[in-house]
Amino acid sequence: MNQQIPDVSDQTLSHIAKKYKLNPARLTMLAGNVNKVFEHVNPENPTILRLTPAQRRTLEEILAEADFVHYLAQKGGPVADVIPASDGNLAVGTEQGWYAVLFAKAQGRLPRQEDWNEQFYYMWGKLTGWLHAQSCAYTPAVPARRRQWWEDDLLKIEESIPRSETQVLQRARELKDQLHSFTKDSNSYGLIHNDLHMRNFFIDDNRIMVFDFDDCCYHWFINDIAVILYHALARFGKPPGRWEGEKAFAADFLTHFKRGYDTEHQLDAFWWLQLPVFMKLRRVAIYVFYHQALDFAQLSEEWVDVIHRTRRDIEQDFPVTQLDLADWLSS
Repeated sequence: MNQQIPDVSDQTLSHIAKKYKLNPARLTMLAGNVNKVFEHVNPENPTILRLTPAQRRTLEEILAEADFVHYLAQKGGPVADVIPASDGNLAVGTEQGWYAVLFAKAQGRLPRQEDWNEQFYYMWGKLTGWLHAQSCAYTPAVPARRRQWWEDDLLKIEESIPRSETQVLQRARELKDQLHSFTKDSNSYGLIHNDLHMRNFFIDDNRIMVFDFDDCCYHWFINDIAVILYHALARFGKPPGRWEGEKAFAADFLTHFKRGYDTEHQLDAFWWLQLPVFMKLRRVAIYVFYHQALDFAQLSEEWVDVIHRTRRDIEQDFPVTQLDLADWLSS
Protein backbone atom coordinates (compact mmCIF):
# COMPACT_ATOMS: atom_id res chain seq x y z
CA MET A 1 0.00 0.00 0.00
CA ASN A 2 1.33 3.43 -0.93
CA GLN A 3 -0.90 6.18 0.40
CA GLN A 4 -0.38 9.40 -1.53
CA ILE A 5 -1.93 12.65 -0.39
CA PRO A 6 -3.29 15.07 -3.01
CA ASP A 7 -1.72 18.34 -4.00
CA VAL A 8 -3.09 21.60 -2.66
CA SER A 9 -4.52 23.89 -5.31
CA ASP A 10 -3.50 27.54 -5.43
CA GLN A 11 -7.14 28.45 -4.88
CA THR A 12 -7.32 26.41 -1.68
CA LEU A 13 -4.04 27.84 -0.43
CA SER A 14 -5.20 31.37 -1.09
CA HIS A 15 -8.49 30.72 0.67
CA ILE A 16 -6.71 29.41 3.78
CA ALA A 17 -4.12 32.21 3.71
CA LYS A 18 -6.94 34.76 3.74
CA LYS A 19 -8.43 33.14 6.85
CA TYR A 20 -5.11 33.67 8.66
CA LYS A 21 -4.27 37.00 7.01
CA LEU A 22 -1.18 35.51 5.39
CA ASN A 23 0.43 36.47 2.10
CA PRO A 24 0.23 33.39 -0.20
CA ALA A 25 3.36 34.56 -2.04
CA ARG A 26 5.34 34.14 1.18
CA LEU A 27 4.32 30.50 1.74
CA THR A 28 7.20 28.08 1.13
CA MET A 29 6.60 24.33 1.33
CA LEU A 30 8.74 22.49 3.88
CA ALA A 31 7.27 18.98 3.76
CA GLY A 32 4.55 17.01 2.04
CA ASN A 33 4.74 13.43 3.26
CA VAL A 34 1.59 12.97 5.36
CA ASN A 35 0.66 16.66 5.67
CA LYS A 36 1.42 19.70 3.57
CA VAL A 37 3.61 21.98 5.69
CA PHE A 38 4.51 25.54 4.72
CA GLU A 39 6.54 28.29 6.32
CA HIS A 40 5.11 31.77 6.07
CA VAL A 41 8.31 33.72 5.60
CA ASN A 42 8.14 36.86 7.72
CA PRO A 43 11.26 38.07 9.56
CA GLU A 44 9.17 39.67 12.29
CA ASN A 45 6.68 36.83 12.81
CA PRO A 46 7.57 33.52 11.11
CA THR A 47 4.80 30.93 11.27
CA ILE A 48 4.18 27.36 10.13
CA LEU A 49 1.00 26.47 8.25
CA ARG A 50 0.03 22.80 8.29
CA LEU A 51 -2.63 21.39 5.98
CA THR A 52 -4.00 17.94 6.78
CA PRO A 53 -6.12 15.99 4.28
CA ALA A 54 -9.54 14.88 5.47
CA GLN A 55 -8.57 11.29 4.64
CA ARG A 56 -6.11 11.37 7.57
CA ARG A 57 -7.93 13.28 10.28
CA THR A 58 -11.37 14.64 11.08
CA LEU A 59 -11.86 18.30 11.89
CA GLU A 60 -12.72 17.26 15.45
CA GLU A 61 -9.36 15.49 15.82
CA ILE A 62 -7.52 18.53 14.51
CA LEU A 63 -9.37 20.80 16.94
CA ALA A 64 -8.59 18.44 19.82
CA GLU A 65 -4.89 18.51 18.97
CA ALA A 66 -4.89 22.29 18.63
CA ASP A 67 -6.66 22.69 21.98
CA PHE A 68 -4.08 20.50 23.74
CA VAL A 69 -1.13 22.36 22.19
CA HIS A 70 -2.66 25.72 23.07
CA TYR A 71 -3.28 24.52 26.64
CA LEU A 72 0.38 23.52 27.00
CA ALA A 73 1.53 26.87 25.64
CA GLN A 74 -0.78 28.73 28.02
CA LYS A 75 0.81 26.78 30.87
CA GLY A 76 4.15 28.25 29.83
CA GLY A 77 5.39 25.13 28.09
CA PRO A 78 8.13 25.14 25.45
CA VAL A 79 5.80 24.27 22.57
CA ALA A 80 5.05 25.91 19.25
CA ASP A 81 1.68 27.50 20.05
CA VAL A 82 -1.39 27.49 17.83
CA ILE A 83 -2.35 30.83 16.29
CA PRO A 84 -6.12 31.24 15.82
CA ALA A 85 -7.62 32.21 12.50
CA SER A 86 -9.13 35.67 12.06
CA ASP A 87 -12.51 34.32 13.24
CA GLY A 88 -10.94 32.96 16.44
CA ASN A 89 -11.08 29.28 15.48
CA LEU A 90 -8.04 27.10 16.17
CA ALA A 91 -8.50 25.21 12.88
CA VAL A 92 -9.91 26.01 9.47
CA GLY A 93 -11.68 23.57 7.15
CA THR A 94 -12.19 23.84 3.39
CA GLU A 95 -14.69 22.34 0.97
CA GLN A 96 -11.75 20.77 -0.86
CA GLY A 97 -11.08 18.45 2.09
CA TRP A 98 -8.22 20.19 3.91
CA TYR A 99 -7.92 21.21 7.55
CA ALA A 100 -5.47 23.98 8.39
CA VAL A 101 -3.71 24.95 11.62
CA LEU A 102 -1.24 27.80 12.00
CA PHE A 103 1.61 27.49 14.49
CA ALA A 104 4.26 29.84 15.77
CA LYS A 105 7.60 28.79 14.32
CA ALA A 106 9.71 27.05 16.95
CA GLN A 107 12.97 28.80 17.67
CA GLY A 108 16.29 26.95 17.59
CA ARG A 109 17.71 24.05 15.60
CA LEU A 110 17.59 20.28 15.39
CA PRO A 111 19.92 18.43 17.80
CA ARG A 112 23.39 17.65 16.47
CA GLN A 113 25.72 14.81 17.39
CA GLU A 114 27.68 17.01 19.78
CA ASP A 115 24.48 17.73 21.73
CA TRP A 116 24.14 14.11 22.84
CA ASN A 117 25.34 14.38 26.42
CA GLU A 118 24.06 13.96 29.97
CA GLN A 119 22.56 17.45 30.13
CA PHE A 120 20.64 16.87 26.87
CA TYR A 121 19.21 13.58 28.15
CA TYR A 122 18.21 15.28 31.41
CA MET A 123 16.48 18.14 29.54
CA TRP A 124 14.65 15.70 27.29
CA GLY A 125 13.45 13.73 30.33
CA LYS A 126 12.41 16.86 32.21
CA LEU A 127 10.40 18.08 29.23
CA THR A 128 8.68 14.71 28.84
CA GLY A 129 7.82 14.58 32.53
CA TRP A 130 6.40 18.10 32.34
CA LEU A 131 4.20 17.17 29.38
CA HIS A 132 2.86 14.17 31.25
CA ALA A 133 2.23 16.17 34.41
CA GLN A 134 0.23 18.70 32.38
CA SER A 135 -1.67 15.89 30.66
CA CYS A 136 -2.78 14.59 34.07
CA ALA A 137 -4.45 17.94 34.77
CA TYR A 138 -5.76 18.58 31.25
CA THR A 139 -9.48 19.01 30.63
CA PRO A 140 -10.28 19.68 26.95
CA ALA A 141 -11.89 23.05 26.24
CA VAL A 142 -13.57 21.60 23.15
CA PRO A 143 -15.97 18.63 22.94
CA ALA A 144 -13.75 16.92 20.35
CA ARG A 145 -11.37 14.16 21.47
CA ARG A 146 -8.21 12.61 20.07
CA ARG A 147 -8.03 8.91 19.30
CA GLN A 148 -7.22 6.16 21.74
CA TRP A 149 -3.93 4.41 21.03
CA TRP A 150 -5.45 1.37 19.34
CA GLU A 151 -7.21 3.65 16.83
CA ASP A 152 -3.88 5.01 15.55
CA ASP A 153 -3.45 4.64 11.78
CA LEU A 154 -0.07 2.99 12.38
CA LEU A 155 -1.77 0.23 14.38
CA LYS A 156 -4.27 -0.63 11.65
CA ILE A 157 -2.34 -3.82 11.22
CA GLU A 158 -4.79 -6.05 9.37
CA GLU A 159 -5.53 -3.27 6.88
CA SER A 160 -1.85 -2.64 6.11
CA ILE A 161 0.12 -5.89 6.46
CA PRO A 162 -0.36 -8.60 3.81
CA ARG A 163 -2.24 -11.66 5.06
CA SER A 164 0.68 -13.82 3.96
CA GLU A 165 2.82 -12.33 6.76
CA THR A 166 1.12 -14.47 9.36
CA GLN A 167 3.89 -14.31 11.95
CA VAL A 168 4.03 -10.52 11.86
CA LEU A 169 0.28 -10.30 12.24
CA GLN A 170 0.32 -12.76 15.14
CA ARG A 171 3.11 -10.91 16.98
CA ALA A 172 1.28 -7.61 16.50
CA ARG A 173 -1.98 -9.03 17.84
CA GLU A 174 -0.17 -10.45 20.87
CA LEU A 175 1.36 -7.05 21.61
CA LYS A 176 -1.98 -5.28 21.35
CA ASP A 177 -3.62 -7.89 23.58
CA GLN A 178 -0.87 -7.41 26.15
CA LEU A 179 -1.39 -3.66 26.18
CA HIS A 180 -5.15 -4.06 26.53
CA SER A 181 -4.47 -6.03 29.72
CA PHE A 182 -2.65 -3.07 31.35
CA THR A 183 -4.48 -0.87 33.82
CA LYS A 184 -5.17 2.81 33.19
CA ASP A 185 -5.11 5.62 35.71
CA SER A 186 -4.59 9.37 35.51
CA ASN A 187 -0.98 9.09 36.68
CA SER A 188 0.07 6.69 33.93
CA TYR A 189 -2.38 7.20 31.05
CA GLY A 190 -3.47 10.32 29.20
CA LEU A 191 -2.98 12.45 26.11
CA ILE A 192 0.64 12.17 24.93
CA HIS A 193 2.76 13.53 22.09
CA ASN A 194 3.37 9.98 20.78
CA ASP A 195 6.25 10.93 18.47
CA LEU A 196 8.71 12.81 20.66
CA HIS A 197 11.90 11.81 18.84
CA MET A 198 14.81 14.12 18.08
CA ARG A 199 13.40 15.49 14.82
CA ASN A 200 10.26 16.84 16.46
CA PHE A 201 11.90 19.48 18.61
CA PHE A 202 14.52 22.18 18.41
CA ILE A 203 17.24 23.09 20.88
CA ASP A 204 17.18 26.77 21.77
CA ASP A 205 19.47 28.23 24.46
CA ASN A 206 19.59 25.14 26.66
CA ARG A 207 15.91 24.34 26.35
CA ILE A 208 13.88 22.11 24.08
CA MET A 209 11.08 23.55 21.93
CA VAL A 210 8.54 20.91 20.90
CA PHE A 211 6.38 20.80 17.79
CA ASP A 212 4.43 18.32 15.64
CA PHE A 213 1.69 16.94 17.89
CA ASP A 214 0.03 15.45 14.79
CA ASP A 215 0.21 11.91 16.24
CA CYS A 216 -0.94 12.78 19.76
CA CYS A 217 -3.37 10.27 21.23
CA TYR A 218 -4.50 8.77 24.51
CA HIS A 219 -1.87 6.27 25.58
CA TRP A 220 0.25 5.19 28.50
CA PHE A 221 2.87 7.80 29.33
CA ILE A 222 5.60 5.16 29.12
CA ASN A 223 4.91 4.93 25.38
CA ASP A 224 6.34 8.42 24.87
CA ILE A 225 9.50 7.25 26.62
CA ALA A 226 9.62 4.02 24.60
CA VAL A 227 9.40 5.99 21.33
CA ILE A 228 12.17 8.30 22.53
CA LEU A 229 14.45 5.43 23.54
CA TYR A 230 13.76 3.44 20.36
CA HIS A 231 14.82 6.34 18.17
CA ALA A 232 17.70 7.35 20.43
CA LEU A 233 19.14 3.86 20.02
CA ALA A 234 18.66 4.01 16.26
CA ARG A 235 19.90 7.57 15.74
CA PHE A 236 23.01 6.57 13.76
CA GLY A 237 21.16 4.14 11.53
CA LYS A 238 21.95 1.22 13.82
CA PRO A 239 19.13 -1.21 14.58
CA PRO A 240 18.16 -1.14 18.29
CA GLY A 241 19.49 -4.11 20.22
CA ARG A 242 22.41 -4.87 17.89
CA TRP A 243 25.27 -2.40 17.97
CA GLU A 244 28.31 -2.57 20.19
CA GLY A 245 28.01 -0.24 23.15
CA GLU A 246 24.23 -0.07 22.88
CA LYS A 247 23.65 -1.48 26.38
CA ALA A 248 25.98 1.07 28.01
CA PHE A 249 24.48 3.92 26.00
CA ALA A 250 20.91 2.88 26.87
CA ALA A 251 21.75 2.76 30.57
CA ASP A 252 23.45 6.16 30.49
CA PHE A 253 20.69 7.75 28.44
CA LEU A 254 17.87 6.41 30.62
CA THR A 255 19.63 7.26 33.88
CA HIS A 256 19.89 10.94 33.05
CA PHE A 257 16.57 11.03 31.20
CA LYS A 258 14.77 9.54 34.22
CA ARG A 259 16.54 11.93 36.58
CA GLY A 260 15.06 14.83 34.61
CA TYR A 261 11.67 13.14 34.19
CA ASP A 262 11.30 12.50 37.92
CA THR A 263 11.61 16.22 38.70
CA GLU A 264 8.26 16.77 36.93
CA HIS A 265 6.36 13.48 37.15
CA GLN A 266 6.80 10.05 38.66
CA LEU A 267 5.88 6.72 37.14
CA ASP A 268 5.72 3.47 39.06
CA ALA A 269 8.69 1.15 38.47
CA PHE A 270 6.29 -1.29 36.81
CA TRP A 271 5.97 1.00 33.80
CA TRP A 272 9.71 1.48 33.35
CA LEU A 273 10.02 -2.32 33.23
CA GLN A 274 7.50 -2.37 30.35
CA LEU A 275 9.70 -0.26 28.09
CA PRO A 276 10.65 -3.22 25.85
CA VAL A 277 6.97 -4.04 25.29
CA PHE A 278 6.17 -0.52 24.13
CA MET A 279 9.37 -0.36 22.06
CA LYS A 280 8.24 -3.49 20.24
CA LEU A 281 4.92 -1.77 19.59
CA ARG A 282 6.89 1.09 18.04
CA ARG A 283 8.75 -1.37 15.83
CA VAL A 284 5.44 -2.76 14.60
CA ALA A 285 4.12 0.77 13.96
CA ILE A 286 7.22 1.60 11.91
CA TYR A 287 6.76 -1.57 9.87
CA VAL A 288 3.12 -0.63 9.24
CA PHE A 289 4.32 2.81 8.13
CA TYR A 290 6.63 1.19 5.58
CA HIS A 291 3.65 -0.62 4.07
CA GLN A 292 1.46 2.47 4.10
CA ALA A 293 3.95 5.00 2.77
CA LEU A 294 6.48 3.22 0.55
CA ASP A 295 6.23 1.84 -2.96
CA PHE A 296 7.84 -1.56 -2.49
CA ALA A 297 8.45 -1.85 -6.25
CA GLN A 298 10.68 1.24 -6.23
CA LEU A 299 12.91 0.59 -3.21
CA SER A 300 16.69 0.67 -3.10
CA GLU A 301 18.58 -2.41 -1.89
CA GLU A 302 19.29 -0.60 1.37
CA TRP A 303 15.61 -0.02 2.00
CA VAL A 304 14.77 -3.61 1.08
CA ASP A 305 17.30 -4.78 3.69
CA VAL A 306 15.81 -2.46 6.33
CA ILE A 307 12.29 -3.71 5.71
CA HIS A 308 13.30 -7.37 5.65
CA ARG A 309 15.28 -6.96 8.87
CA THR A 310 12.36 -5.24 10.59
CA ARG A 311 9.99 -7.99 9.50
CA ARG A 312 12.39 -10.68 10.69
CA ASP A 313 12.90 -8.96 14.04
CA ILE A 314 9.15 -8.81 14.63
CA GLU A 315 8.65 -12.44 13.62
CA GLN A 316 11.50 -13.65 15.84
CA ASP A 317 10.62 -11.27 18.70
CA PHE A 318 14.20 -9.98 18.60
CA PRO A 319 15.10 -7.85 21.65
CA VAL A 320 14.75 -4.09 21.10
CA THR A 321 17.54 -3.36 23.59
CA GLN A 322 20.33 -5.28 25.28
CA LEU A 323 19.68 -3.42 28.52
CA ASP A 324 18.20 -5.38 31.42
CA LEU A 325 15.65 -2.90 32.79
CA ALA A 326 15.38 -4.63 36.17
CA ASP A 327 19.14 -4.42 36.69
CA TRP A 328 19.18 -0.81 35.53
CA LEU A 329 16.39 0.21 37.90
CA SER A 330 18.04 -1.47 40.87
CA SER A 331 21.47 0.03 40.21
